[in-house]
Amino acid sequence: MIKHFFFLQILLLHLLVSASGILKVNTTTHQIVDEKGRERIFHGVNAVPKSFPYIPNIDIFDPCMSLTDKDFQNMKEWGLNAIRLGTMWPGVEPMKGQYNETYLNQLKQIVDTAGKYGIYTLLDMHQDLFSEQFCGDGVPQWLIPEAEYQYFPFPIPKKIEFNNETKLPIDCRIATGWEPIISHMMLQMVLKSFIQIMKED
Repeated sequence: MIKHFFFLQILLLHLLVSASGILKVNTTTHQIVDEKGRERIFHGVNAVPKSFPYIPNIDIFDPCMSLTDKDFQNMKEWGLNAIRLGTMWPGVEPMKGQYNETYLNQLKQIVDTAGKYGIYTLLDMHQDLFSEQFCGDGVPQWLIPEAEYQYFPFPIPKKIEFNNETKLPIDCRIATGWEPIISHMMLQMVLKSFIQIMKED
């Protein structure tokens, strides 16, 4: 499992090269510095689509969910210089060992376009609550044995029904307000999955 993480990180590393410049972390000050050693300060936005197709609209401007030239021009005019771009594992590797080059090329296009406007991109291998299978996002479904679904959402006493086609939960509302995040994080299958992914080499 950890090998998967490292492979994906290496696979995505080339996407950073085409940004506005090379950055690194000063290991003494723990600050981000540019190629001339100058400390850089960032002001930016999040762009983390958590469901399919896991990518903002890159062709048509949409004030809610796009990353086009117009978006980056606006950011530059507003004094922003960074985006945190969700890089979702199911988008990168929808099936075990099969990598979605279209998705990777779209990510690269966003990084390149941002770079034209002097905007840096932080590629975020994002996850919340481990996986869509447990009402979150991050780890692809193919990594989770179907036999494990029956235990979700123990220990919360609610029966979760699954869609026969997608195999995803139909109703994820097991609490209200901020409780769902806290409750889901403590569910047996979510905790077990995090432990398992750390154990495997």
